Amino acid sequence: MLIKQNANFEARVTIKAADEIWEGLTPLWYAAFSGHLDVVKVLIKQEADIEARATIKTGDEIWEGLTPLWYAAFSGHLDVVKLFSKQEADIEAQATRNTGNEIWKGLTPLSSAAVSSRLDVVKLLIARNADIEARATKKIGDELTTIQGQLPDKDELFRESAQQLANVQGQLHEKDESLTENTQQLTNVRGQLHEREEQLRKSTQQVTDVQRQLREKDEQLRERTQQLTNVQGQLRENDEQLRERTKQLISIQGRLHEKDKQPGENTQQLTNCQGQLREKDEQMTEMASLLTNVRGRLHEKDDQIANLQELVNSLLDQQRVKEQEINELEITLSEAQQTLIECSRKHSPDWIISRDQI
Repeated sequence: MLIKQNANFEARVTIKAADEIWEGLTPLWYAAFSGHLDVVKVLIKQEADIEARATIKTGDEIWEGLTPLWYAAFSGHLDVVKLFSKQEADIEAQATRNTGNEIWKGLTPLSSAAVSSRLDVVKLLIARNADIEARATKKIGDELTTIQGQLPDKDELFRESAQQLANVQGQLHEKDESLTENTQQLTNVRGQLHEREEQLRKSTQQVTDVQRQLREKDEQLRERTQQLTNVQGQLRENDEQLRERTKQLISIQGRLHEKDKQPGENTQQLTNCQGQLREKDEQMTEMASLLTNVRGRLHEKDDQIANLQELVNSLLDQQRVKEQEINELEITLSEAQQTLIECSRKHSPDWIISRDQI
């Protein structure tokens, strides 16, 4: 909300409490002092001054030139220190401590972290190339004393930490190279897996389509097989009818043969009837041959299911023709029987009782 209201992020305040006076505190400085990392990020994004310096007066002591990074290091706020170092804050910013009798100059963030025993911050600043040999000066009256390092008892700690950090950095460098290679290999494998998944998806779709087509073909085959079964049944019925008609014709031929002995017109009529019967026999023979051919064609068409419908239609047409011929044969047979009956009546004595009368 303050950002939207164009608040002044460089406003400085003074805080007085008991015997302490804190001067020149900016919002960024106080957020770093309190360890509020999120607030520090927002203020840095708003281009707040990361080198703003504050002064702290405590009793007879005066601390001057304290930057946000310096006090974050002193307080042990590791994440805040890390953020400032990434923002290229001055990690060599020097502060001054004046106690009245003594004046300490050249106190860096590294020395403040060392004095307050913030080992993790010390390691971070060393990793950021902070000067571990930075010298502070102490003035007592007119005497100027040069202090080697930050604190004598911390020199060994600095050296050990620096060596450990160098070793860790070397190991991290090796790990980074290995990780980079593994990441590249993983990227390649992922690309290959993606290609394989795409190929598998296409193959699965093709298999699904083929299975669907096979199901449709199976259904069509069942329908054609059922139609063929029906036609075969009808053909068997027609064969049975033909056998019955053949038997009737044979019976009629026998009766006509008996009637051949009768003279006159009966002989001529019987001759005509025999001629007609021979013609019918030839037709029946042709029908039998045609039916045989049809059966052969049906067996051949078992391997040609795709053309089965045409064969079925052809057989149905032939069936209708045969039925028509059968009807014609029945009519001819009926006429022949009627002729025989009339012939029998003409040449039989009146006292003979006909078969119909019996």
